[in-house]
Amino acid sequence: MESLTRVVQLHDLLRGRRSPISVEQLQDQLACSRTTVQRTLTRLKDELHAPVEFVAGQGWQYVDGGKGYELPGFWLGTEDLAGLLVIDAILERLEGGVLQSQARLLRAQIDVLLGQAVIDEAVDATRVRERVSIVTPRFLTQRPEIFTLVCNATLHRKRLTFSDYARRRGEPENREVSPLRLFYFRDNWFLQAWCHATNASLIFALARLHHVAVSSRAAIAGAGTEVTGLRLVGEEPTRHRARLRFVPSAAAAVAGEHWHPEQVGQFATDGSYELIVPYAQTQDVLGHVLRHGANVVVESPKSLRRAVARALLRSLSLYPDLTTATPKRRSDG
Repeated sequence: MESLTRVVQLHDLLRGRRSPISVEQLQDQLACSRTTVQRTLTRLKDELHAPVEFVAGQGWQYVDGGKGYELPGFWLGTEDLAGLLVIDAILERLEGGVLQSQARLLRAQIDVLLGQAVIDEAVDATRVRERVSIVTPRFLTQRPEIFTLVCNATLHRKRLTFSDYARRRGEPENREVSPLRLFYFRDNWFLQAWCHATNASLIFALARLHHVAVSSRAAIAGAGTEVTGLRLVGEEPTRHRARLRFVPSAAAAVAGEHWHPEQVGQFATDGSYELIVPYAQTQDVLGHVLRHGANVVVESPKSLRRAVARALLRSLSLYPDLTTATPKRRSDG
C-alpha cells in the first residue's frame, strides 16, 4: 500500500506541470531514495501507461501535462483503506438487524472499492479481510436489539423508555427521554437524550440500558438546543494538566498510547515515563489513570491525586479481609 500511495503522489506532482521536475526534487517531495523514485517512475510509465517522458538535463514530466490521463481504478491511501475496513466491520454486525438488506448492499460496494484500491497488488477484498482484522465493540455483537431500538427512536424522533442501572442517587429508575443523538466514544455507544423526569440533557451508556421500548409519543422538538454537559476530549476547553509518572515496566506500552491530541510524554533516566495530559473534567482522565493501577502515580494536580486516592480507597474497602496486613513495597527496578 505504501508503494501505491507513492505512485499517486508522483502522479499528482507530474500532472499539470509546465516544466520538468528533477529526480532530486522528486526525492525531496516523495521522501524516498533515488532508486525508489526511478522504480516508481518505471511503474507509472510501464505498468500504468502514464505519458511519462524524460527531458535531458531537466528531469521528468507528463507529455502535454498529462491531459486526458487518469490513474486506473479508485486509489486509496492507508487511512482511507483503514476507514473502509472499520465501516465494513460495523456493517457486518448490522446484517442481522433491520438494516440487513442495506448493510449487504453497502458491503458489496465496499468489496468493489477494496478490489479497485488494491488491484495492482494482486490482493482481492477477501484477502484484505482475512489479513486485516477490525475488532468492533462487543456491545454490537451481544445486544444488537438495544442498539436497533435506540437508533430507530433517534432517527424517527420518538421518545424512549428504559431502566438505567447506572442512575445516580435520587434519580428515577425508569426514564422517559427524547433522544438527541447517538455517538461512539472509547469503544462504546452512548445516547445523548433529554430526560423528562430531571429536565436535563444526560448521557447514557447503551450497554447499561434495560427494558428499552420505543414510545408512540413524539420527542420534544428543539430539545437539542438545550444540550449541555457533554464532555468529550476536544469538545470542551481544557483547564487542567495531569502530570503522570509510569513505572519502567509500563513505560514502553504507555508511550504508544494516545490520550489527547496535545499530550506530551518523555522517558526519565530511571526508565520511568512522564506523561502530561490536558483535560477539562476529572472524570475525563480518572478512568484512564485507574486502569493502570499500581503502574502509575499522579504527581499533579492535587485534585486529581485526591480523586484517584478516593477511588482506590473505595476499592480497597471491598476487601477488608485482605487489607489488614501491611502490603509489601513493590520493587520495580
